[in-house]
Amino acid sequence: MPKPFLPHPVMGLVLGVGARPCATAEQTENLLLAVLAELALSRDAIAAVATLDRRAEDIAVTSLGFPVQGFSAAELSTVTVPTSSATTIKYIGTGSVAEAAALLAAGPGASLVVSKRSASEATMALAQRADPAPL
Repeated sequence: MPKPFLPHPVMGLVLGVGARPCATAEQTENLLLAVLAELALSRDAIAAVATLDRRAEDIAVTSLGFPVQGFSAAELSTVTVPTSSATTIKYIGTGSVAEAAALLAAGPGASLVVSKRSASEATMALAQRADPAPL
């Protein structure tokens, strides 16, 4: 039985999203629900979404309903992540979108709460700010 969603104070978590151009709002929503269920969190725990700049206005990202911050591939490539992908390096120019974007947006000293999770056409990761106050 999955853990229930618990009311949770806003924690200032940042959701990193990597999405192919063909990703749908339904696919990213389902992946978000799975990530939140993993930690028994509600949507209220998330302060923002971070992604590749050229995906920042895609429906798969904007439909999640959070403020969105985009980063260039060059910016993302400066972040050390635990789950780098050779395919992502080949096509995007960085080894990570979801993890790197979440960590960059969460700021200095941030850490991953959930490393990259993949489903269909999207990936997500969740980062916690060093100072957990809301963004």
